[in-house]
Amino acid sequence: MAYVLSAFAAVVYLVATVSLARGDAVSRRVATVAISIEMVGVITVGAASELLSKAFPHATVWTGFGSGYGFVPLVLPFVGLWWLRHTR
Repeated sequence: MAYVLSAFAAVVYLVATVSLARGDAVSRRVATVAISIEMVGVITVGAASELLSKAFPHATVWTGFGSGYGFVPLVLPFVGLWWLRHTR
């Protein structure tokens, strides 16, 4: 499970990055969806990893709200959505 979640997070980050770099209207929508998925993922898996720690024996990018990565996975979606809204 940990490896699948980490791979999924990597794909979501890649889609968001490419979409943000392109910057056209459709890409901005794709980036908004990708970043929103990232936010839901980090909050859901972060909460589940805290509440059901035995279900997550191996850490993922989102485990502990991204604590193993300096909480960047938790902060990054909020910054991304703010940036999209601010540069509208």
